Amino acid sequence: MKRLLIYFIFIVLTTNSFGQKKGFTDLDEALKEPEKVHWLSLGNQTKYSNSKELPTKLTECKNLHKIYFGWHKNFDLPKLFKLLSELPKLDTLEMYACDIKKIPKEVGLLTNLKCLILTLNDITDISSEIKNLKSLECLDISSNKLTSLPEEIGELTNLTQLLLTDNDIIELPNSICNLQNLRELTLTSNNLKSLPNSIYKLKNLKELALFGNKFQSLPKTIGQLTLDEIYIGGYQNEFTQFPNEIFQITTLKHLGIYDIKIDSFPNTITNLKNLTSIGLRNLDGFDWANGLKKLNHLTNIKKADIGFERYGEIPKEISELNSLSELNLTGSTKSYQTMQYVSELTNLTKLQFDYYIDTILPPEIGELIHLKYLELGKSKLYSLPLEIGNLTDLQEIILSTNWGQSISIPKEMGKLKNLKKIDFGWCNIKELPNDIGNLSNLEELNIWGGDLTTLPTNIGKLQKLEKLYLAGNNLQKLPSELFNLKALKFLNLSDNDLVELDSNIFKLSNLEDLDLSGNVNLKSIPESLGMLKMLKDIDLSNTQIKQLPKSLINLPKIERIKLCKTLIDNTKEIDRQYKDKIDWEWSCRDLERLLVNFEEKYGKETTKLTSKKDTLVFDYTYSYNEPNVIDEEYTKTITIKLLKNVIEKKKTFIVPDPNVAIAVTFFSVWYFDTDYKDLQGQIQIIETEKNKIKLSISLTGKFNGREEASELINKTLVYEK
Repeated sequence: MKRLLIYFIFIVLTTNSFGQKKGFTDLDEALKEPEKVHWLSLGNQTKYSNSKELPTKLTECKNLHKIYFGWHKNFDLPKLFKLLSELPKLDTLEMYACDIKKIPKEVGLLTNLKCLILTLNDITDISSEIKNLKSLECLDISSNKLTSLPEEIGELTNLTQLLLTDNDIIELPNSICNLQNLRELTLTSNNLKSLPNSIYKLKNLKELALFGNKFQSLPKTIGQLTLDEIYIGGYQNEFTQFPNEIFQITTLKHLGIYDIKIDSFPNTITNLKNLTSIGLRNLDGFDWANGLKKLNHLTNIKKADIGFERYGEIPKEISELNSLSELNLTGSTKSYQTMQYVSELTNLTKLQFDYYIDTILPPEIGELIHLKYLELGKSKLYSLPLEIGNLTDLQEIILSTNWGQSISIPKEMGKLKNLKKIDFGWCNIKELPNDIGNLSNLEELNIWGGDLTTLPTNIGKLQKLEKLYLAGNNLQKLPSELFNLKALKFLNLSDNDLVELDSNIFKLSNLEDLDLSGNVNLKSIPESLGMLKMLKDIDLSNTQIKQLPKSLINLPKIERIKLCKTLIDNTKEIDRQYKDKIDWEWSCRDLERLLVNFEEKYGKETTKLTSKKDTLVFDYTYSYNEPNVIDEEYTKTITIKLLKNVIEKKKTFIVPDPNVAIAVTFFSVWYFDTDYKDLQGQIQIIETEKNKIKLSISLTGKFNGREEASELINKTLVYEK
């Protein structure tokens, strides 16, 4: 949604053209120069976080016009509002998550306020004195516990924004229709069953959000509004029939209909000649073919958001929406076929397709020659087609997968000379084509969570590359060509297998941010790092680095060096040398795992042997629970069943074996009742006694549908009855 009035939460310090401070995050510092204070941002880490009152000297800040409080739980609100009322220029007040229960009558003293934001509190009541805020233009009381609004809300006649998302409001006062200047009314996620019949009086209303209520009907007068945008739907709606009155609002530019039962569009939808974008998601019982045909008559529609929470089928009629320039699709059961239809929309410049469940893209995608943005999120793709090279206007491509498979990238990617950004995070990419060096306009390359062991030598040709993210790969060494990237500002090499950093790092003369964290075998960094005069941030946490090069001390722009104390003895000396620049990482578990076997230290194994008729059952359970660490605990159970008569004849079983039944389950916060598939390995009977059997077990399997097998167990275990 657009915001007609935008009020910023100011958190960082800024300066005006004369270098005078305008904003402060420390109240005591601000009060030293009260005349220079234009805004205050006071979060939960300040001296006054738990105070009931603020110092009265605050009233000397005569130029203060914006103030933000975050997580201040103990304020005496009547006193605070009285104090703030003495600030003659205060026009914006935000109190986020401050545990406010009621808005007291003293709010009426803040007569200069233009914007009041009280989100994420527990407000149940608003004083009628709010009526005195005659200058108020923006009121945001989202994420509270309101069940009603005071009748006096209708006296705020300068109000242009009223945001009430995520409350428990049952009914709106009729006086709300007196807000003649109101342009945005957001009522999302409440318990409203109806709107006032006089809603039509809001002549300047442009945006109305009704999603997630319990509406049984809408007033017929809603069709008299001159809205630009309306959002309607939500599973808890109780419409006996869809409110077709909204199709009488001929001024509509955006229509959003979500999570609701609707059979089809009425013919009156063709009256919406001004419609430029539409969102249609999870429409129960909807005739998509008929609906898309009717949309084809609305030739001004440029953007469409279409999808299903639980997979549905998008028909061929989508290919008739020729006016579309932007399309967002989610969850089509026939992804390949749908993409074929979409490829006929040759005017598309932006395409996003989430949950693409087929493994390949159709070659027809190469027909989208005007495409500038392509995103395929949470896909099951194994590769990109050669025709991807036809998309020569493409500037940004984003791929992601949460299915564990590896995506191969064709050399044709090198033809996309206009590409500025590639984001292939968590796609398990094993290799980048050397042709990637042809992407002369590339500014950002992201290969998070891949399986790269090397980088192509031509990567050094990317002379406009500013951001390179290679976290979570298997790189042991960087190619010398990488140090030719003169424009590079951000280099993330975290969680790789680097054992050294080339001294040629100094050639990256514009580098500002270097992340080497999680390279647990990295023991040193070169002195030449001190030649990077633009360097601001270095992350060396979870490495074996014990000593910093002396050259780093004199880096003129360095702001932070992140380290682990685990292997460092002279922490006090380092703090003294670098003053406040050292950030000691509290969680150094990757490094500690190198020194301590966590699985042995915090894990518990149990085995049990039981006999059931003609079968022996071997149960193995491993439970991991590290103290004071949240969300890391898990339990793995392996049950093996062998026939007694087979054991007497055979001592070694190669899995899979028809005589062996194996069941594996894995429980954790992140995975529930997940098992391993395609088990392979060997089970060997080492020793048998009357009540005891010793087994050597070596098994691998594919976890949670992933493409590659991982080790499940490799142990010799004793099972006792």
